[in-house]
Amino acid sequence: MWSIDNKTPFAVGQAFTQDDKTGDLVWMVAVKATFDLSMETNRPVIAEKQEEPCQADEFRDDPIYSSLLKSCDFALEKKKIDVLLHATAHAPNKEPVTELMTGVVLGPLKKFLIVRGNRYYDRFLGILFKTPPNRFIHMPIIYERAYGGWEENSNQNLPPYEYRNPAGTGFFKKRSSAVDQNLPNIEYAGFPTKRNGRKNKIAGYGPIAPNWSPRYTYAGIGSNETETDFSLVRPGDFNPAYYQAAPEDQQLDGVNGGEAIVLYHLHPKYPEIHSRLPSIEIGFETLMNQEVVKQPGKLQSIIFTPDNLNLQMVWQANFSNGRDTSLIKSTRVTHTIHQL
Repeated sequence: MWSIDNKTPFAVGQAFTQDDKTGDLVWMVAVKATFDLSMETNRPVIAEKQEEPCQADEFRDDPIYSSLLKSCDFALEKKKIDVLLHATAHAPNKEPVTELMTGVVLGPLKKFLIVRGNRYYDRFLGILFKTPPNRFIHMPIIYERAYGGWEENSNQNLPPYEYRNPAGTGFFKKRSSAVDQNLPNIEYAGFPTKRNGRKNKIAGYGPIAPNWSPRYTYAGIGSNETETDFSLVRPGDFNPAYYQAAPEDQQLDGVNGGEAIVLYHLHPKYPEIHSRLPSIEIGFETLMNQEVVKQPGKLQSIIFTPDNLNLQMVWQANFSNGRDTSLIKSTRVTHTIHQL
């Protein structure tokens, strides 16, 4: 039972979960298509090696202090398409720079981040100031190098921290905690790091951890009403936006395929990467209750790894038969390529 007949050249994965709204068991089937971005044709090419769908979130280190390395490719309910980048800023021609503008364009999505060399807070005659940025050739664009972090040298059991990015740097409440602290390398244009933190924005292209703000705020806190069915764990004020892993300015309502892709200063050799989003339909046919249930795949995520000239797209379909999974037998996965 629960077998998959994969008729596509892509990787397919499956997972069972419980719908935390109804208590029903859900069979989730995901297709992850991996493409190479050809610099000769400016078109994607189906990669020889296909990466399997990610079954769970993977952190860089301790989940309390580090950012997500990979985001889970399975979700119960995504309203929008996540666009994610696992990226590094690269100076053109490998000539050291003190700052560099990076960016991604995908259809209506246009986002640009400034990457600066290492710098820190210092103090002279009681005045706190930022040191000039050092030169760099390449810089990982990760949340550890964006604004955030914990109050250093705090005597509290739970030191103050930036709820939007506990993994970052540059956050402090007391001026004495700022000296020698690293400043963020990655910022939005027009939003430099401020001492009071009121105008700071969390800059990054990668996935947001589910225990960070704003994601955890969408999980809900429940109500004072007495729960009658303890198998249901979703609070009444749960928001499906919780399942979106991308920053809010990297979430798309939809794509048609064929949208132009431009990546700026995110590859060691090519200052600009130009391509097009593939136009592909994924179909799912599941044998359930002795009947074939057909469902089109829903595009969940678009993932770039520019260093490897790599693009991935993830489609998913969910199937449920109440709390009885024995009647779900198998799923056949098909594809139609309209344009690469």
